[in-house]
Amino acid sequence: MTKSPAEMIAAITLNIPARTGKSVEEWVRLVQLEAPPLLKDRIEWLRREHSMKSVTAKVIADKASGGAWSKLYEDRDALLATLYSGSREPLRMIYDQIVVLIERLGEDVKISPRKTHTSLIRKRQFGIIKPTRKRLDVALALAGEAARGRLEAARPSGSSDRMTHHVKIHSMMDVDKELQSWLSRAYDADGR
Repeated sequence: MTKSPAEMIAAITLNIPARTGKSVEEWVRLVQLEAPPLLKDRIEWLRREHSMKSVTAKVIADKASGGAWSKLYEDRDALLATLYSGSREPLRMIYDQIVVLIERLGEDVKISPRKTHTSLIRKRQFGIIKPTRKRLDVALALAGEAARGRLEAARPSGSSDRMTHHVKIHSMMDVDKELQSWLSRAYDADGR
């Protein structure tokens, strides 16, 4: 099952002693004593000097630097406030209305805000809500579904290759029964 960023950070932290042979506290002390002061330099130092993977290095360097990065993921409201600030602020009402549709799908839906988008998860990620400057893009995992009308084929984009289609949401009027149906199909397909 897909984890939220906070759950991933907790799992990585839990596994650090087994993977590295040192406790998190030992790594933090070492970083504070020997690594450069800037977070990005500390991450690179851990990768270079200790052959650490990027995410593990980022977790340790963040803890050694006060934990601001990991704390960001603990506060869903802060993530959403940042994601829907500035020119994207008017999109928040539309986002909230889409969330209402998603919450109706079932009790096992996890709505997981990230820095650049919100993941929709059941067993795996079945959808993504991503704001642009003027609209929301709702990407969906609808393998085998024909693209038609507002439901467009999605171009593969790295981590979200599961997302086969997307729908552009420009206004509250676009949050309709048709969108509800596509969300429901992606949710149902993820439950199999």
